[in-house]
Amino acid sequence: MTPWEEHEYRQIHSALARLRWHWDGAYQFGWDGAKCFAVRADTGTMVTAPTPEGLAEAVRLDYCAQPVPRD
Repeated sequence: MTPWEEHEYRQIHSALARLRWHWDGAYQFGWDGAKCFAVRADTGTMVTAPTPEGLAEAVRLDYCAQPVPRD
């Protein structure tokens, strides 16, 4: 892994950690090496975006359209 690839990996995973904290179990977040994704806890539906910032917006829109029930 090049230094740039390592930097990108750390940046993406740091951003995904912030999303996990903010959404508190409503979605599971990950990165497959090409895109970021979130899986709804209630339906298992996947939301994707090329960047963590894009994913944050996509998750916000998904949640506004249909909130994930929380305990």
